Amino acid sequence: MLTGRTVVIIGSSHYEEEVKNLVTALKLFLPGCHRCQTSCIQWSSKAIAVTDLIEIKLIGICRHEKKSVDRMVPKAVQKYITLLDVERRVIISPVYQGSLITTILSRKKSLKAEEGYIQFIKVSLCEFSSKAFIFFHSFCLGTVGTLTSNRGSIISESDSVKKTATAFLSKLGIQDCDIDIMEYLTELVKYQHIEDHYKSLNTTGIPPRPFTRNIHPCQLHRL
Repeated sequence: MLTGRTVVIIGSSHYEEEVKNLVTALKLFLPGCHRCQTSCIQWSSKAIAVTDLIEIKLIGICRHEKKSVDRMVPKAVQKYITLLDVERRVIISPVYQGSLITTILSRKKSLKAEEGYIQFIKVSLCEFSSKAFIFFHSFCLGTVGTLTSNRGSIISESDSVKKTATAFLSKLGIQDCDIDIMEYLTELVKYQHIEDHYKSLNTTGIPPRPFTRNIHPCQLHRL
């Protein structure tokens, strides 16, 4: 979800309230959700399609007892999403190597109270978001910002620019898979500036946010 991929929470009809509550809780950490409420669908009993992933970033799915997960979430869709199964307690996701999520999960046992653990998650995400703010204003608005203004994000730039960006991020303590999360958040900061600029001019025709799909191999993890 932090890298822009869709998250689907699957549970049987007996877990309807639990799924709704879980989606509502995760919605707090969904970037840009307050500006695009359609990006979150709390509960659905219909199978989803690839076209649903264009706008939806967080969705709850009811898996009927007589219907398998594959029928509710087709194989073509599973290539692009992360599945969190409430009933089976499993997560299907790309192999993650980074410190952000690892740090958050490492404190789960020590912070046994739910309120304390949620506050720790908020602090971790706020700290990470502040680094995205620093990266955008201190790095992307400089020479690199001029280079990427006509061609999109840093990802589309030359290897030398990517190495420079990686070196800058390493100084902020951002490495490995966390770089993908940082670049996604930085893109959100950039488009927030663009939207604010158009709104200040009282004009229409705000450029739509880009939709990108990255296919990653999935691996099964048990919690």
